[in-house]
Amino acid sequence: METNGNRTAQSTKTVNGPLQEDWSKFLGLPNPNGEIGWPGLQSLGFMNYVEGDNRRQLRSLVDNWEQNFTNVRGTHNIQVGWRYHREKQTLLPDQGNISGYSDFNSLATALQSPTLGSDTSPQAVPQTGDNSANFVLGYGADYNVGLKRGFFYVTDRNAEL
Repeated sequence: METNGNRTAQSTKTVNGPLQEDWSKFLGLPNPNGEIGWPGLQSLGFMNYVEGDNRRQLRSLVDNWEQNFTNVRGTHNIQVGWRYHREKQTLLPDQGNISGYSDFNSLATALQSPTLGSDTSPQAVPQTGDNSANFVLGYGADYNVGLKRGFFYVTDRNAEL
């Protein structure tokens, strides 16, 4: 008689920053899904702030079990047994801008030109407005939050006699 069994587990997790918080809420930006992580802040006039790394995770669990019996009758061997294999994976895929992103090129601090553009598409007076000032005042051009995937759960099993 022979019995074999083993279990292997592996887990990796990448986080984006020392504190897992809803930084959009802290900064007063919309984040209707309440996702954690740093939002992308773009078109600031001096630099862009984006996530250093994206949150992701993978956990694997593999089980192998085997039971074998051998019956020796003279010159004959009679062998029976079973084998069972199971793999479970939990995956959180790599996704960018988890808690959204905002652009601050809104022209909120620019003067509207009376001669350029039209009523439906106004233009700014050249050399007016500053994206850094738009950011400090909190006037973003747009706020974007995407629907992100949750965990994927995959299980594979097989058995043999």
